[in-house]
Amino acid sequence: MWVILIEAQATKSDVQHSKPRPDVFVRALNLLHLPSQDAIVIGDTPYDVVAAKKIELRTIGLLCGGFSEDELIRAGAVAIFDDPAHLLASYARSPLRG
Repeated sequence: MWVILIEAQATKSDVQHSKPRPDVFVRALNLLHLPSQDAIVIGDTPYDVVAAKKIELRTIGLLCGGFSEDELIRAGAVAIFDDPAHLLASYARSPLRG
């Protein structure tokens, strides 16, 4: 059984500009009171990666969004996994481990 904990939520409805601008990530960091170096984005598009990089957030890319590994790497993703299940199964070798 999985337990999901959500401390804060930010969507495009909460910000003036959406991706590729980093506004939604800035909002999430502000809600969590975290600097960008203490967080990591999990995204499935190059737009996620590009937006996160603008504020020095690292991004794990997921292939389930329909973009190729090459596209996500070129955008700047620090790691690539097939989908959330693959990321969780590979936690020990992922950037989430620290």
